[in-house]
Amino acid sequence: MRKILLTFLCSIGIWAGLQAQTITLHLETPGSLSGMIASSKKYQITDLVLTGTLNGLDIMLLRDMAGSDKYGSSTSGKLETLDISGVNFASNDKTVYLEADRNDLVGTYSIAGNQYPPDTSEGGIKYVFYNCHSLKKVICVDYVREGWFENCSNLEEVTITEGESGGIEDKAFRNCTSLKRVNLPDYYPDFRIGTQAFENCTALETFVIPENFRFIGEYSFRGCTNLHEIDLGGIKFLNCLAFDGCDRLSKLYLPATLEGLTFDEYEVLRPFSRRDGHIYGNGLEDITVDPDNTVYASSDGVLFTKNFDRLMQFPVKKKVLEYEIPYGVDTVDERAFRDVSLEKIILPATIKTVVGAFQTIKDVKEVYVYAAVPPELDFFPDEITKTATLYVPKGTYNDYWLAYGWGDFFDIKEVDVPVSVEDGKMNFAYRLDGDCLVVTGFGNDVPELFDTAGRKQCGDMTADGVARFTLPAHGLYVLKCGGESIKVRF
Repeated sequence: MRKILLTFLCSIGIWAGLQAQTITLHLETPGSLSGMIASSKKYQITDLVLTGTLNGLDIMLLRDMAGSDKYGSSTSGKLETLDISGVNFASNDKTVYLEADRNDLVGTYSIAGNQYPPDTSEGGIKYVFYNCHSLKKVICVDYVREGWFENCSNLEEVTITEGESGGIEDKAFRNCTSLKRVNLPDYYPDFRIGTQAFENCTALETFVIPENFRFIGEYSFRGCTNLHEIDLGGIKFLNCLAFDGCDRLSKLYLPATLEGLTFDEYEVLRPFSRRDGHIYGNGLEDITVDPDNTVYASSDGVLFTKNFDRLMQFPVKKKVLEYEIPYGVDTVDERAFRDVSLEKIILPATIKTVVGAFQTIKDVKEVYVYAAVPPELDFFPDEITKTATLYVPKGTYNDYWLAYGWGDFFDIKEVDVPVSVEDGKMNFAYRLDGDCLVVTGFGNDVPELFDTAGRKQCGDMTADGVARFTLPAHGLYVLKCGGESIKVRF
């Protein structure tokens, strides 16, 4: 009996050892995979490396081995690790490898792209490993096509090899709820991530973008509820909806390479199209822009255009009770304060339009507007206009009471404006960055800052023509430059 048991245990050990081995196969002829793997072994292989050229018949067998048949239904396949980085696909093969009629996927799919409606585009191969639930680790070619690994719920790690060009197409890893690690090469010419590529990858926590990265598409990371860190590397264009639903992504750093925020991928190809939009990030507390970026800038975690004339976005979860828009800003973008909670907001004398900016702002008790002419406005929410107080410059009560949007406030009061220009039109601009006053646009003149007692404040000049003054305390200051002076209260 002991001898039989020992023999049985040894057999189990040998079988387990064989199962754990990596099987490497090369397909010289497309369609030959079934002749290389016996039907009795196809459900025992867990690690497989393939090279050569595959057709639809080979893909059907791989799907079977990876836990899903031609119709997307479960099989007994146990394939966990798959390396297809050395694989090509027979370009004209019309063998149907997936025929799905489900709520989330309808159509027939082949390498030649004979799906309904027909897809004749280059690389029409799609949804190759759709719903293959046994896959855990994959090494891919440099271009992951549409829906390749959608619904692979146990997929944990993906490595994409370096190539001359590459990308991750629409829905490539959608609903891969166990995906934790995506390994991309350091450099990829014009690499892109398509629409919904990583949607609902709820286990994904970090993501690193390669250099020379072109575009992240619409809803690419929507529903990635545990994504808390993303390195945008050398990205050029970012869709505004890429991080919608990423509740843990609190900080976003926009690199110097970023050229546009857009709602439409094809806008990046049109040189005169509007590319600037609002980043939908449910958990954003801070947006910081690289100082070398030529399109955008940031101050105190708020997103602006480079010359600080437009406030583009106030992060929805920024933890402050009040906010003063910097002097020099004349436009607040639509949705800039989307779902933001603030008790007090101050608009500078330079403000001209805030259409769509405050439609969904919450909890506001005080609104200060220092512009002598009421800025263009559509509306504040009713609960704010009925309960908050609107403070306007002295002598402008009637103007604001009659103005569209501003006249909706039940309580309007006049106040002294704490910022005034004494000596004509200013040829310089300033903004507050934390406790530091930043002055720009002064040319060859040297700006000087004084407190109310006439004491000159220390400042530093940088090589790029920016002056910075660290403020010892909040209060009233006088900023002088080139024969002009302005009183500034911080």
